[in-house]
Amino acid sequence: MSQRDRVLIFNSAPIIGGAEVYTERIVTGLHERFRVSILASPRLLARIKVPVAKRRFLTVPEEIRRRRGGYRLETIYFQIRHWLGWLLRGQQTDLVHFQVYEERLINLSAPDLKRRSIPSVITIHIECTPHQISHRRPHPQEALDQFSAIVCVCDATKRNLVRLGIPADKCHVIRNGVDADVFQPAESPGRFITWVGRISDDDKNPMLFVRIAELAKKQGLPLRFRMIGDGPALSVVRKYVIDHEVHNLQLDGWIQDSREIYRDAEVLCITSNTEGLPLVLLEAMASGVPVVATNVGGIPEVIKDDSVGSLVMNCNEADFLHAIVSLCRDKDRYCAVSRNARARIKEAFSLRDMLDQLAGLYNELLTPRCDPVAQGEVSH
Repeated sequence: MSQRDRVLIFNSAPIIGGAEVYTERIVTGLHERFRVSILASPRLLARIKVPVAKRRFLTVPEEIRRRRGGYRLETIYFQIRHWLGWLLRGQQTDLVHFQVYEERLINLSAPDLKRRSIPSVITIHIECTPHQISHRRPHPQEALDQFSAIVCVCDATKRNLVRLGIPADKCHVIRNGVDADVFQPAESPGRFITWVGRISDDDKNPMLFVRIAELAKKQGLPLRFRMIGDGPALSVVRKYVIDHEVHNLQLDGWIQDSREIYRDAEVLCITSNTEGLPLVLLEAMASGVPVVATNVGGIPEVIKDDSVGSLVMNCNEADFLHAIVSLCRDKDRYCAVSRNARARIKEAFSLRDMLDQLAGLYNELLTPRCDPVAQGEVSH
C-alpha cells in the first residue's frame, strides 16, 4: 500500500450511537495502514485517541434543528458546503468513507468526488426496509448509485438494497466485529436487564423496553431494569417513567466505557423494529451476556438458534418478559448461552476480520488510481 493513500472518514451525527462507535473503531484500527483524517462532531472526536487529523463538524443550533425537522439535519448542507469542501481542497484525499446517509450531504459531495475521481464509500448501518426509505428524496437508488462501493453490515441490508435496484456487485457485506479480548465475561451475572441505544427514533423502539419494565413491576417480579443512551426522545421516556411510577427502571444516559455496562448486565434486551447488525449485540455476547432480541435485520444472522440467545417473534412486552424470565430462572441454560454466545462472536465476528476486509476494499478502490499497470491501462 502506498504511503500516499489518505482516507477521510466522515460522520456528522451529534449523538453517540452504534455508527459512531463503529467510526471510532475503524479510525483507530486503520490509522496505521492509511493516513486517516476524520470529520465529525466534537463529541466523537474526543473519543478518538490515536494520532490522526481531526476536523470538527459544527452542528446547526438546537433551535434550528427543531424547526427544520429533528436532529437529522435538513439544513446540513450549510456545514457540508463549507467544511467538506474546505477539507478536500486543503489536502490530498484519495478516498472518502461516509458513515451517515444524509440526502443533502450525498447530493453536495458525491458528484464532486466522482468528478475528481476520488473513490467514495458509504457504510449503511440500517436494515433499509421499505418503511425506512419510503420518505427518502431523492430515491435511495439515485443517491447510492453515486458511490464507488457500499458497505452493508449484514446480509439483510444487502438484500434490501438489491431489491431497491442497487447493483449487487456494488454492495459488499462486511459484518460488524468486536474485540473479544476487550469484552470479557464478568465473574458472575450482573444486576440489570439492560437496554443500550440511541433514544431518538421509532426504529429502536425504546418505549417497548419501558413497558417490559412496567409489566415486570405489575407482576411483582424482582427484576431491575436499566436504560443506557441519549437522544431527543429521552425526555419522553423520562416523563413516562415518572408518570407511571416505573420505579424498577433507571435511566443512566450515555456511559463512555461500554465494558462497564456489560459487567453490570444480566441480560441485554434489544427491542428494535428494524436493525442492521447492532454492535451492542456483539459486545454483549462477547461479554458473555445473554441477549433477548427481536427477530429483525441482521440479528438472526448472529443468534442462529436458542443455544446462543433468544429471539422474540412478536414485538410485545409479554413475550419479551417471558423470554427474559425463562432465561434468568434456568441457571444451567443461562450459563450455556453465556458460553456459547461468546464462542459465536470469537468464531465469526472479530474486529480484526472486519478491519482486514475494510482495508481490502479500500485498496481495491485505490488500485486503479495509483497502479494503472495493474489495470492494463498502459499501452505498448
